[in-house]
Amino acid sequence: MAAYASATSISAEAIILGIVCILIGLLMTFAGYRLYKIVLFVAAFLLGYWVCYTIMVNANNDYGDNEDWILFGSSVGAGLLTAIVVMLLVSCLVPLGLFVLGALGGFFLAIWILSFIDPNSAIHEDEWRWLFICGMMLLVGVLAAVLRKPIIVTTTAISGAFVLFYGIDQFAETGFADLVENVLNHGRDIQPGPLSDAEIAMLSCCAATAVLGIIVQIVTTRRLKNQERSKRSAYEMIN
Repeated sequence: MAAYASATSISAEAIILGIVCILIGLLMTFAGYRLYKIVLFVAAFLLGYWVCYTIMVNANNDYGDNEDWILFGSSVGAGLLTAIVVMLLVSCLVPLGLFVLGALGGFFLAIWILSFIDPNSAIHEDEWRWLFICGMMLLVGVLAAVLRKPIIVTTTAISGAFVLFYGIDQFAETGFADLVENVLNHGRDIQPGPLSDAEIAMLSCCAATAVLGIIVQIVTTRRLKNQERSKRSAYEMIN
């Protein structure tokens, strides 16, 4: 997390997290629909990671001097376990995979929206905040399971863009990643305040990247369909 990095240097876990998030973010943003199974594994991992991290942070336990590594390692383990379980279940229940992708997109969309809302408003109180986040996850997850392609393209682009800029902020330290921390734990480590120009710029770039990702995915999937259709027509003509 951004909190992992100190004000004067970037810690080892922040560097690892930053690089991984940038790679995952690019993959999800621009190839989320084409690489469905890979992205599903990643989405399930991220979902498990964030749920575990959020629970551990909000538990207000003292994890000692190695708190950053404990949070990081535990969250990674939970993410991997979630991903493995989801992939095993998806082999029998395809809609479950679609729901997971949609839920992750709803999660990041909720965080993006909450980032712009005054941290002192009622919706940032624990009960309302989590009701809103869970409601968005459920809504978008169901839409993904029903509508499939358009929602998958949209949610993977949104999720990917958020993960991408979260990774970038491990190095840039603009405060973008701290927005995620604040939404999830409501200022446990960092006192929430008005958005800075850098944070607004990162949120805007994140949204623009998500839109670009949606366009790229639509264009590339349409091109692949046209190529497959042309090959099929050529094969039928030969035979």
